[in-house]
Amino acid sequence: RGSPRRASPGRRSLSRPKKSLSRGRKEVKKSASRSRSGSAAGTKVVVKRGDEEFSVEVVAGFQKSNGDKTWQSEVTVLMATGRRQTIRGPLRIDKEKAADDGDAMRKAYEQDGVRAAREIQQKLNRNRVH
Repeated sequence: RGSPRRASPGRRSLSRPKKSLSRGRKEVKKSASRSRSGSAAGTKVVVKRGDEEFSVEVVAGFQKSNGDKTWQSEVTVLMATGRRQTIRGPLRIDKEKAADDGDAMRKAYEQDGVRAAREIQQKLNRNRVH
């Protein structure tokens, strides 16, 4: 007659099975902050222009493979519509150079707004010298 009949496996869960951590996957915990660096490395400068708020901060960047620390200026624009735009400068070994990048973007913003700050960022990233 064949093999004996097995009992039904029961009710299946509707949730998706969890992925295994195999093949080099690491469990990542998400924080509430969206910052790339974890903690700020410098002071924050806030500028208001009309209904927009522009802040510049020098933050710790990624550590280079040789162990050197890097810094970058991070500009956050809170627009009148409630939209938040982040503009990051290039990674620098010198914290002062990263601060200079932020000052350049701030000055451009004060004169011509977000578009000018974005143009300075693109120029800095094209011509970056660590």
